[in-house]
Amino acid sequence: MFLLMINIASAGFASTYLPKIDGTPTLVLMAGETQSYFIYPQNSGEESMFIKIEVVDEDSLIKNILEDSYEILPHTMSDSFPIELKIHMPLTAKQGDIFSIEYSVSSTQETSDRGMVNFNPTGYSKTINVQVQDIKMNLVWWIVGIAGFLVLMIIGGVIYGIKKKSKKF
Repeated sequence: MFLLMINIASAGFASTYLPKIDGTPTLVLMAGETQSYFIYPQNSGEESMFIKIEVVDEDSLIKNILEDSYEILPHTMSDSFPIELKIHMPLTAKQGDIFSIEYSVSSTQETSDRGMVNFNPTGYSKTINVQVQDIKMNLVWWIVGIAGFLVLMIIGGVIYGIKKKSKKF
């Protein structure tokens, strides 16, 4: 998890760590697999802050609905307020398919029980890729492994049978 500070009054954001492939954080999934990606806002200020998360997901990979706005209470640590994006790789996805999801986190101005909370209208945006895992290679290695095991069992059985036969004579 990494922390990114932006110009929203004492706010920071962390997110699920993803390894970079070709310079872009990439989530690798098998076709049909669902995995969670988390955004963790923090607020080290003395007043509640309100944020909104806007997502550009042209391939409809995200399967949960985000709230219109999130209230981040004062002194909220980044790991105590997870906002989940459930990402689902379609069954029809093929090896080599790469999908892109972009999200932005920005401040909103809403009324809390203490009145208006004002922030700079700046925000943070990030792009992540979702890539189909190479399923065929995994399957090939499983088949090779099972075939190798069976060959070793047959050879072992033949050697055991020959030794047992030679002891009878």
